[in-house]
Amino acid sequence: MDNIILRTTVALIWRLLLAYSVYVLLRGHNEPGGGFIGGLLLALAIILRGHISKHNHFTKALARRFTTAVGVALIVFISVILLPSLFGMAALTGLWTSIWVPIAGKFSSVLVFDVVVYVVVAISAVYAHHALSISHSDGHSDGHNADQAGGAR
Repeated sequence: MDNIILRTTVALIWRLLLAYSVYVLLRGHNEPGGGFIGGLLLALAIILRGHISKHNHFTKALARRFTTAVGVALIVFISVILLPSLFGMAALTGLWTSIWVPIAGKFSSVLVFDVVVYVVVAISAVYAHHALSISHSDGHSDGHNADQAGGAR
């Protein structure tokens, strides 16, 4: 990207976006926010950082490993869902420990669930952006090629 103002601004704020996404994730454990909104903020930070970078290896690596990440997330989701049944409770019952996590409160299965949502949303948004930017750069998404080839209707 050649816009010096955008490059400078993003270089200054992408780390703040990253930190704020973690804050929203942890705060959303007990208040509004959480894994979904935090994951979107994380994806925004990654995408913006990728736009100002000359070599966008991180975004490409995330896009290549999308199915692996979703598979691991699915295993963690199933574990969090079924873990309470090992203690004789209903599935999806929250389990809390005495370990204190700043901003979020006590460490719990609900927090693990939120973190997995955070990661899946971020990776999915980055993957979608990567897929759309590839199709746009190939010239497939502008919609004008069909009209030019087929003539006016």
